Amino acid sequence: MLRHAITRTRKSEVTELRVIREPVKKFVELDPDGPEWAFYQSVTDAVRRYAVECGISDGFLLAGPQRQVSSCMYAAAKAWKEKVESYEEQLYEDFGYADNGSFELSPLIDRLRTEVLSDINLTELREHDSKYELFRGAILGYLKDNPGEKVIVFSFFRKTLSYLSERLYEDGVKSQVLVGGMKEIKQDIIERFRENSETRILLSSEVASEGVDLQFCRVLVNYDLPWNPMKVEQRIGRIDRIGQEAEKISIINLLYANTIDHKIHERLYVRLKIFERALGGMEAILGEEISELTSALLSRPLTEAQENQRIDQTAMAVEKIRQDQDELEQQASHLIAHGGYILDEVQAAHQFKKRITEQDLVAYVKDYLEKYCQGYEFTQLASDELRFDIRLPATAAAALDDFIKKKKLYGQTRLATGEIVRSLFVNRVRDPRQKVELISQFHPLIRFVSHELQSKDEAFYPLVAVRVSADENKDFEKGEYAFFVSRWVFTGIKVEEELPVRAVQICSGKLLSREESWDLLNRARVLGTDWLSVSNTIDIDTFVHALDDCNEALEADYQSIRRQRTNENSDRVNFQIESAQRHRDRQLQTRYEILGRYRLAGNTRMIPPTEGRIRKVKERFDVQVEKLRQRTNLTSSQFEVCCGVIQWQ
Repeated sequence: MLRHAITRTRKSEVTELRVIREPVKKFVELDPDGPEWAFYQSVTDAVRRYAVECGISDGFLLAGPQRQVSSCMYAAAKAWKEKVESYEEQLYEDFGYADNGSFELSPLIDRLRTEVLSDINLTELREHDSKYELFRGAILGYLKDNPGEKVIVFSFFRKTLSYLSERLYEDGVKSQVLVGGMKEIKQDIIERFRENSETRILLSSEVASEGVDLQFCRVLVNYDLPWNPMKVEQRIGRIDRIGQEAEKISIINLLYANTIDHKIHERLYVRLKIFERALGGMEAILGEEISELTSALLSRPLTEAQENQRIDQTAMAVEKIRQDQDELEQQASHLIAHGGYILDEVQAAHQFKKRITEQDLVAYVKDYLEKYCQGYEFTQLASDELRFDIRLPATAAAALDDFIKKKKLYGQTRLATGEIVRSLFVNRVRDPRQKVELISQFHPLIRFVSHELQSKDEAFYPLVAVRVSADENKDFEKGEYAFFVSRWVFTGIKVEEELPVRAVQICSGKLLSREESWDLLNRARVLGTDWLSVSNTIDIDTFVHALDDCNEALEADYQSIRRQRTNENSDRVNFQIESAQRHRDRQLQTRYEILGRYRLAGNTRMIPPTEGRIRKVKERFDVQVEKLRQRTNLTSSQFEVCCGVIQWQ
């Protein structure tokens, strides 16, 4: 009801009265022969050796100690020596959620105590804390020059905040610590900090700062730098809010020079302008990219050039995602009816690649060719890449050509020619600049194989029973799950297909969300084995009842998505009509100007053909608009694909 009265606006889209963000980077130069550099390098090397020896690539596990050292060397070493194992802040910092006991850091910390801490002098680290000296010089000077101002200092590591509070007190500066789990309400702490003129610095953790307004400050210090750009944005968002009276806010970033943090800042954050502009709705995408980067940087020894190359790869990937999002948002004014739905599809497109892998597509095509296409060629060019030379035999090429004509998929593949086509299986949309033909789940060959298998009644096994060991994956509760898979087809100005799934935990009747259902089915597909004794385990009536629940949920999903697709299709039609109208108007303007010149010059011979061209422009436009309007009404259909049961044991 309120869709036409309320619009969804992203922070990155707001330009009026926008506060200017002024990033200031301060690098802590470490003495190559000093205790700090020796400690940092020893920890980095030890973490990488541990990863190689234990075969670990988990980004959080490896990044935990590394991030603590980058925050404050003295605080990290002291916490490890005292066996203070508080990693919830780090988990939240890097991944955005807390988890009780899923990650075990103790063995790695024990290794660091043995290999690194035995040679570390805590007193020496504290007395030669170059980072604090740089921080103190900058902040004390600022507070002296701006007596009425207050400063916010962020760190994910609680021990860093405690250490800073202690050091500032020694230097005669009163501060207020704000961390999660405090007995006092955090808003009361903030109000006291705001009103108390003697307390000049707020030392805040990541978790404690959530949902609070600190726009009465205009200087923010990142004492440590999150490796996830969304966390940087959330910190800045505490002061870059409605009510910020300053025209410019300062974001001071403290980093150890020539470290991984330094490289991530210079090669990723600066390139993406993380500190100057809001990121918009990219949280899920960035989390995935940063997790992969963290694992790559710490799971094995790397040269400096290899570190730089890997960070650059992530920067380019995120940059491309942002460009795609910006491009789509520029067109969003024409897509009012479905609000943020289209914008959210950018994230969905990047996450969808997890569901159908390139290896799945290769196996799908190869199985079909082996069974039905005698004389085919399907040659893999390199073992580490899914690049193939493919040639269809004459019969299959002719059938694919007929399918392309029937489905109007012209210009999307050369495989129907019967020639050898160099192809790359990759789960993204086709890029016309590529020299090879990209085969995704939307490629005509995949759709052709699906059509052929359906016509042969071999498209799927309608009833499936799979067993998965919970030891391999603990994301789901143990028990039996019923699931139902459908296929939806929406035909309007373009044809779109979806393969939705819904699952229900049989014992409790709990309905899983669409995303959870997809994850369950996908992981069962990868990790599962045939469950041959299923009939002896589950109650058939209960199972059928659970399937009915799945089917009802899919029907509700279908009706909801159909309404969204209808709105989307209507907007696409209107957008194309508007574009065609602008093109017609430009053509008519030119021809009317020519016609006017002919009339002024008395050139009667050229007036009739020019008038004829004007009529043809109008006629072509009328035909084009009529074709578009005929596709305004969206047609849709749904088909049952398969159903079954998964045992998570």
